[in-house]
Amino acid sequence: MYKDVVYEKALAAAEKDIHNGYIAGFVAAIITLAVATQGRLALVAGPWLYLDVVLIAVLAWGIRQRSRTSAVLMLVYFIGAKILYLYEFGSAGFRIWDLIFAYFYARAVRGTFLYHRTLRQQEPPPKAPPVRRPVARGRSKALGVRGI
Repeated sequence: MYKDVVYEKALAAAEKDIHNGYIAGFVAAIITLAVATQGRLALVAGPWLYLDVVLIAVLAWGIRQRSRTSAVLMLVYFIGAKILYLYEFGSAGFRIWDLIFAYFYARAVRGTFLYHRTLRQQEPPPKAPPVRRPVARGRSKALGVRGI
């Protein structure tokens, strides 16, 4: 009974982190879409920003589906985009909301891994099916002995 309470709390914490992570992803997709349709970065990046919007939205949807891969890729993509921004424009470009997004993406990674680990520990291992041994009737071909 104690384990059930612990598992429920762990699942609730994981669900909260996953929820916040995918909300942050969709907000990032909406902000990127707004930048893609208007703004000076749209002139530099052009249609590649629309691909960025689709990629962010797909990864956010993957986080919502509790995908560990999507959560890790979102965090790596976000950090990679910031490094590319630094390389291209020569300034860090880090603002307070970048730290907030990085926090939520990191928590989503933690949440997805915690979710799957908790489910794996909570479910009992599958039972092996009973072994059925055939009953020898008649004459055994290998031994040449008559069965009872």
